[in-house]
Amino acid sequence: NRLDDVYAYYLKGTSGALNGWGDGVGRVKGGDAGGAGSKACAQSGSLRPGQGTDEARNSELASRLATNPNWSWGGVTPFVFEPGGALSTPWGPGEWGFVPAPDGPGKVIAKFVGTPHVLSFETAGEGAGAVRNGMFVSERCTDGDMIVGRIYAELTDEDRKKLASARGG
Repeated sequence: NRLDDVYAYYLKGTSGALNGWGDGVGRVKGGDAGGAGSKACAQSGSLRPGQGTDEARNSELASRLATNPNWSWGGVTPFVFEPGGALSTPWGPGEWGFVPAPDGPGKVIAKFVGTPHVLSFETAGEGAGAVRNGMFVSERCTDGDMIVGRIYAELTDEDRKKLASARGG
């Protein structure tokens, strides 16, 4: 599955592990698939902050983001899904919302630094320690670049300083 291939690519250094994902979520032979061609990325222009939070098909993920809004982005913290569709990152503020049907559930569009990304949430870990919707694989819509994000328990004082600095405060 895609998660196994992402692990192989990023954690084990297997260079061709993502070549099979030519549907706009991965890389294909000859370079990046280019996320702009995917349906979800095409919908990013109509993103409304907080869209889809009332949709029953996203209720499990909405609950996860409401109770655990703090995440890492490629190992960088904080990356915070704020209520109402605001997004706080070390690179500046952004916005997020659920991907509209039929491409969801389990997908979020996040825009920050002027660039949309499609985040596909997946189970982190295995067995009894598995956390449903505990990680995401992000596809940058401009070039298909992929990043892994993970649930992050609490904001530290250092995280709060990064966010204040990114907001200009």
